[in-house]
Amino acid sequence: MGTIGNLQHFDLPWTMTEGGPARATTTLSIEVYTTAFKNWDMGKAATVGTIWALLLACFSFVYLRQVNESD
Repeated sequence: MGTIGNLQHFDLPWTMTEGGPARATTTLSIEVYTTAFKNWDMGKAATVGTIWALLLACFSFVYLRQVNESD
């Protein structure tokens, strides 16, 4: 659950550092936002967003599988 939650962080890193020095605190959500709305590259942002959603789906699938096995 922690990994899934950490992959969705946007507000705190954006508010504090906007991706940080040399992209040190850039998360996937910040990457999608900056690519889409600062660089105006909607295709790349859509690709990163799709990969991000697939990654979250994989982690969610593994988590739900473990929860169902323990019951």
